Amino acid sequence: MWRDKKGRSHSLEVDEPMEILTPRLRRTILDLVEKDALDVEAEFRPHLAEVFQATDDLEIADEREFKNRPLPAGFVLPDLETQGSLGADLIAAVDATDTRWRLEVYFALIQLLNDVIEPIDED
Repeated sequence: MWRDKKGRSHSLEVDEPMEILTPRLRRTILDLVEKDALDVEAEFRPHLAEVFQATDDLEIADEREFKNRPLPAGFVLPDLETQGSLGADLIAAVDATDTRWRLEVYFALIQLLNDVIEPIDED
């Protein structure tokens, strides 16, 4: 994620969202989404406004270092402690990520949810 001279945040798409998940986290998300797909979307999607707010609060550094830079190589989200709803757990995972990379992680998770929920909706 980088910010332009006008303070707007930009991010790059994560090519393979599954790659930022541990195998355990992948199974957890897939199992829970199948049970609760619509609730996950309803709870998680609105979090984007908070993610953008967090990036707005970043102290602007030399953004040239980050422009068009993807997530760091080998970046993986930690396994979730699934004590609450999956939507709340995903929000916690995004919020635990370095602010610089929250947009990429958020959009990767949305892409993953779309890929998983779409086939469920078609059944």
